[in-house]
Amino acid sequence: MIIFGLILLLSEFGVEIITNNLKFLSNYFGRGVFIIYLSTIVTGNLTGGDVFKYISIIVAIILLITGLLYLFIHCFCAPSEVDDKKAPLDPEKQNTSSSKVIYIF
Repeated sequence: MIIFGLILLLSEFGVEIITNNLKFLSNYFGRGVFIIYLSTIVTGNLTGGDVFKYISIIVAIILLITGLLYLFIHCFCAPSEVDDKKAPLDPEKQNTSSSKVIYIF
């Protein structure tokens, strides 16, 4: 769990070795699935005393909610590649003709 937590933390900081080798952590979907995977690992580790079980359950719930939020952001809030291709970034490079292009998706 410590190693997976460090990998997740290093991917958040954009460490090059992590982002190059674990490309699924560079987008919201991959990071969300990875965090949900971590929550399942925590729920599989419910050994120990009563206090440790409760802490494990709370951590697993927090990780599950965080992973689901990442998936929600990926589905509804993150800009898609299609949107990036629609509008050029530089306004000077836009076509000045009067014709308009309508995108229907």
